[in-house]
Amino acid sequence: MKKQLQKGFTLIELMIVVAIIGILAAIALPAYQDYIAKGQSAESVVLLEGAKVGIETDVATSALFPSPTDFATSGAKLSGTYGSIAVVGTSTDDTGRVTYTFKPSGVNSQLI
Repeated sequence: MKKQLQKGFTLIELMIVVAIIGILAAIALPAYQDYIAKGQSAESVVLLEGAKVGIETDVATSALFPSPTDFATSGAKLSGTYGSIAVVGTSTDDTGRVTYTFKPSGVNSQLI
């Protein structure tokens, strides 16, 4: 009598493969979300660095913090894919504040 060759996988083999894929996905998903959050937050650093250069230039030339109007016309990039910069200050004194605000949608929930 000839022995019949096995063709295909048994149910237990398929269940083991599905379980392994599930475990790997459970480990990889949080790491991927952290990676996305770090990438999105890096944009804020880049935009704020550009704003810093503009503010330093204005303070060096006029010894005053730039007003929001002056800052908007300085050529500094004020918005990006994930958020925007806001400048609060007056051109009559040397105080001011620069903030970066993330958009309410399209951003990793860890950043909001």
